[in-house]
Amino acid sequence: MILEHYSKNKKTLLLIFTLLLILGVVYLITNYNKQGLSQPASKQNIEQAFIAKYPNWDKPGYFNVDIEENSATHAMGQVSWPGNERHGLWFAANVDGDWLITDYTGGGYFGMCQNFKEYNFPQDMISDCWDEEKKILVNTANPERFYNGLTVQDKEKIVQAFLEYREGDDNFMSKELYVRFDKYLGGYLTGMILIGGVDNYSTPYFLAAKTGDVWKVLYWGQEAPPCESLEGYNVPVELAPSCWANNGTEYIDR
Repeated sequence: MILEHYSKNKKTLLLIFTLLLILGVVYLITNYNKQGLSQPASKQNIEQAFIAKYPNWDKPGYFNVDIEENSATHAMGQVSWPGNERHGLWFAANVDGDWLITDYTGGGYFGMCQNFKEYNFPQDMISDCWDEEKKILVNTANPERFYNGLTVQDKEKIVQAFLEYREGDDNFMSKELYVRFDKYLGGYLTGMILIGGVDNYSTPYFLAAKTGDVWKVLYWGQEAPPCESLEGYNVPVELAPSCWANNGTEYIDR
């Protein structure tokens, strides 16, 4: 009797254990496939994510995606348009098996801090980011990856160079200023001066040159620089493809 009762309990426990094991395997397989844990982002994943975000991009050959950093949960890279030199940086996250574009910005490596936090980006994949709540720029923890040879100290020196460029302009002297890097080519840089406490989305860009350890801001504004501001500095055409003629009435292609 006791043996028979024990045998029934053993069979019941074995059945329960088997069912739990099956359910566990099914859950793991479903979750594995759902989150795509074994599959880093493909170009097709990112292209589809961009089309989901911008439906009007759904045209043959309209844009091209390059992936620079990639894992099963996060990715980043550049997007470009054939025949156009402009590039944009994107960040993407895998959310329940679907890749989403979490940040997309023209020019250098930059994003929104709140987005990086919301989508749990690893620290070494977070570029400089703007904290929309505090209105401050947070420097990346991985400058070797994102600064292209520049340093945080270069940022400090560019702020001083910008203040010298805007000498006498009290709008900046008492403000907390931050530097956003954009393109850097052999001692020449384009970027933005961000002002703490205000909206910075329409900030003009600056063009600066480095001689030895000294930075000089050559231009700050929304349009092409005056040609005379470039004289004697051999600024790469990639950073200033055109300039205003000295009479201020026409563009000159460099």
